[in-house]
Amino acid sequence: MGSQDSINENKECLKFIENDDSNLDDQKSYNAPRNKWYHINMVFLSAKFCYFFDEAKKLTYLPSLILFLTSLGLSKSEAGIILGFSTLGTILGGPFWGMLADKWKCHRLVIIIIAITSILSMCSQPLISLHVATAENANQCNVKSSNGNKETRSQYIQNSSSNITRSKHIGNFSMPSYITLNETSTLESIRKPEQYGRLFFVFLTLSFVASFSDKSTITFIETGTVRKIQLTNSANSVYGRQRALTPVGGTFGNIVGNLLIQNFPPTSHFSCFTGMFLTYFVFSVGTLVSLLILYRGLNFTQTNEGKDEEKLVVKEAKQSNEELITTKGLDEPNEKVSEVKEPGSFTQVLYQSITKPETVLIYLSVLFIGLATAPMMSFHFLLLKDLKSSTIFFNVITGSGAFGATFGFYFSNKIIKRLGVWKSNMLCFTINAVVLFLYGILKSPLGIVLVRPFFGFSYCLFITVGVHYLKQHSPVSVITTTVSILMSLYYGVGPGIGLTIGGKIYENYGSKGLFCGMAVLVLVWNLIIVGYVIFFKARKRLTAESTKVTL
Repeated sequence: MGSQDSINENKECLKFIENDDSNLDDQKSYNAPRNKWYHINMVFLSAKFCYFFDEAKKLTYLPSLILFLTSLGLSKSEAGIILGFSTLGTILGGPFWGMLADKWKCHRLVIIIIAITSILSMCSQPLISLHVATAENANQCNVKSSNGNKETRSQYIQNSSSNITRSKHIGNFSMPSYITLNETSTLESIRKPEQYGRLFFVFLTLSFVASFSDKSTITFIETGTVRKIQLTNSANSVYGRQRALTPVGGTFGNIVGNLLIQNFPPTSHFSCFTGMFLTYFVFSVGTLVSLLILYRGLNFTQTNEGKDEEKLVVKEAKQSNEELITTKGLDEPNEKVSEVKEPGSFTQVLYQSITKPETVLIYLSVLFIGLATAPMMSFHFLLLKDLKSSTIFFNVITGSGAFGATFGFYFSNKIIKRLGVWKSNMLCFTINAVVLFLYGILKSPLGIVLVRPFFGFSYCLFITVGVHYLKQHSPVSVITTTVSILMSLYYGVGPGIGLTIGGKIYENYGSKGLFCGMAVLVLVWNLIIVGYVIFFKARKRLTAESTKVTL
């Protein structure tokens, strides 16, 4: 019995340490001819468009959403509560839609429902504001003065709240050039709106529904791309490269959204922000069409699941070599080992998948990185404002981060193959810690912009590492659900906690206290991962030695 236990322990260590950076598909395609770096894999063209359109539609409205809310008559605190509450929709929506699609194998139908719900809940907001907005000029755009010119600064402050602020945490791209970021305090003191009235609860509900559906789209994009890679089984089917257009889409959507807000036709019936909702509609349709094409012909049946699980078990058996063969009582080292279990119910398979120690560690790592990097996503505009940056830095920093993200997605597969999942995670945590620390001590806006690409690189590499791990270790029947949990932690739970405590820290201790504190948190978690991996390596070595003695 002692020998059997040692061998089983050795098998678990091998699974955790050595099986994390390649799978059977990678091994089969390792020697296959590879295309040049500039070659476009037409099989995955729909996946590339999915990432492009989805990121474009998100950054069309996310940076300016709080401006739209405050333009309706909501206070800054009310708008902050609405945006914070919407993260609950992100947390709940991903797993809900993922489990629904996995359980009933109706991915394309769920995608259509999500798209329709997202479009209705988002694009109806300018129309609903006609009936519930309390601000005097909420439903007007580019109002002219009697002499035919645009409003003067004083007229703007007195008569319009459409550009009050992007909140304490976000910069303002849509303010007229004569309103500086340092004058937002004057604008904020103009009115004292009624707190938590009908307007507040109407848009609280709309934001929750929109987040519940819209933020779940990325889960299906990730799952569809991963599944297509599994079925294609080609050396040129690299996950990270399919996401290379994500930063391009985000930058494009952000620019188009801002341009339409600033140049929306003059009207006394609709807000200028109507332009960003129209853009959202166009990009949402593009995302839907691309997703339906991506999912055409994809198979999520139990038969395929069994085959994939068998591949993983055979790979584990080959890497465990003589120890695993001995447990089966086999005499020939090349004899095929198969211990594929009959698939259980959906709930059983899901529970077994998400409770494995290494999977739990992946989820916890995603939670911590989402928590620690949330200030990098939302407080960097406030940091630039406090540094009295010129407007150019607010525009450049988005492109700077996108530049690094492009490299992160493009080279992620090479990095993961070279380092493995866990060392790649350590690299991401180390880079994030350094960037956070620099954000805390730098006093130059130019320095902040120059550091930003490293954050974009690590941010995208980290999510690629997580999806890569789940691609290897999640059965096909629950892969949508496992990926949705990852995305909910990364984009919902982590940022929700990080922004909640981050705002308090920034208010009480400033940018240095916030960013340096988060850097320490990242380093502590990185040390926990290092210790965990070293522990398993030590156990692997000891159990391997004891197995040799037994043999």
